[in-house]
Amino acid sequence: MSIKDIYSDPKRIVITAHRGFSGRYPENTIVAFEKAYEAGADLIEFDVRLTRDERIVVSHDGNLKRVCAENISIDSLTLKEIREMCSAGKRPIHTFDEVLDFFESARRKKQEIGMNIQIKESHEVLIRQACRIFRQRDLYKSAYFTVSTFREAEMVRSFDSDIELCVLERKKVYDKSLLREMKDFGCNFLQPHRRDVTPGLVRIIRELGFLENVYYSNTDGDNRRFISYGIRGILTDYPDVLVKTVTSLGL
Repeated sequence: MSIKDIYSDPKRIVITAHRGFSGRYPENTIVAFEKAYEAGADLIEFDVRLTRDERIVVSHDGNLKRVCAENISIDSLTLKEIREMCSAGKRPIHTFDEVLDFFESARRKKQEIGMNIQIKESHEVLIRQACRIFRQRDLYKSAYFTVSTFREAEMVRSFDSDIELCVLERKKVYDKSLLREMKDFGCNFLQPHRRDVTPGLVRIIRELGFLENVYYSNTDGDNRRFISYGIRGILTDYPDVLVKTVTSLGL
C-alpha cells in the first residue's frame, strides 16, 4: 500500500504522528514511532539533520539543549560525540538509517505505515545524501520529503525528480496563488499551518487535488473543528486522541 492509497477513501481522516507519539514519548525516537503505530497512526513525521562528519541524524532542533541538556549545535559534532553527550539515560539520537531500519522491520511484519520526512536544513550535502538513501531504500511509495522552500525543493529535484515533495513556504500567504504554484511545481502533498486553515482554504485544497495534513491539532475540540472544515489529514502529537475523535464521528 502506498501513501496515496491511504488517502483513497474520501471519508478517511489520515493520522500523521508528529515526531512520532511526541505528546507522551521522547520525540523523534524509535519508541515514539512504535507507540504512534500502536495508537493507530497512518503516517509518521520526523526530521533529519547533518552532523559534522556528514551523518544524517533524526532531530527537530539544531541544538542539543532541549533534548540532551547540552547547549551545542548538532552540525558542530560528530555522530560519536553526539551519542556520548546523549548517553547515560538521556534521550537517544538515532541515525536516518536506524529509523529506516525500524520501518523496514515493520513492513516485513506487514505493518504498513508511511513517512513524512522533513529536511530541516538547506545544505546540499544533506539533501544529496537523503535522496541517495531514499533511492537505495526504494521509499517512493511509502514516503515523501517536506522542505521549507522551493529552493530546497529544486535541490531535491536536481538529485531525484521522482521523490514526492511537500513545500512549506511558511513566510508566504496560503492563498490560491501559492497553492497553485505548489501544484504546478508537482507537489501532491500539502501541510498548511493551523492558523491558515479555513473552510475557504479547504475548498481550494479540494479543487486543486492536494493530499493535505494540517499542522497541527492536539485536542478533540480542534480535531472536530478541522474535520468539520473538510480537512482529510491531521498532524498531531497525540494520535490516540485523534483516533478517539475519528471513531466517535464514525469515520
